[in-house]
Amino acid sequence: MVAIALLRAINVGRRNKLPMAQWKSICESLGLSNVRTYIQSGNAAFEISKADLKSLTERMEEAIEKACGFRPPVIVRTQQEVVEVVRRNPFAGRTDLTPGYLLVNFLPSQPTSDAISEALKLAEPFPEELHVLGREIYTYYPNGRGTTKLPTARIERLLGSGTERNWNTVQILTTL
Repeated sequence: MVAIALLRAINVGRRNKLPMAQWKSICESLGLSNVRTYIQSGNAAFEISKADLKSLTERMEEAIEKACGFRPPVIVRTQQEVVEVVRRNPFAGRTDLTPGYLLVNFLPSQPTSDAISEALKLAEPFPEELHVLGREIYTYYPNGRGTTKLPTARIERLLGSGTERNWNTVQILTTL
């Protein structure tokens, strides 16, 4: 099966530098095959047996820490799960959206219904549109991510810390 690992908070500013060649090498050192990376935000696709998937996140975090001296959170999804993320897009069919302004936050676990309800209340007065489906948060930033007043830190405390990818990247991840 093909799986995809998504790293959080690497290669942002001067901290947590992890060149993709080194990330690929780390993945290969864990016994993953046919490893390929995509852009500098820490996306890696690889082949793995379903049995190995369970402990993979922890093993990847430990290997990065050993090699690089920092421990970024790792989110792993099967490629089929990413295909489902694309299929479930609550914004599908809308022609008024800029794809680069739609972000998907991949969470490590599914938030509770109470946490989702609270997060949606926090988002109500803002122009951003937020949908939580399973372990993903789909957020559309009509004015761009950089200008938002959306209380993302508070929402993240409610729903969990994940890692975001823009819609264009999510679509590419389905084909790696």
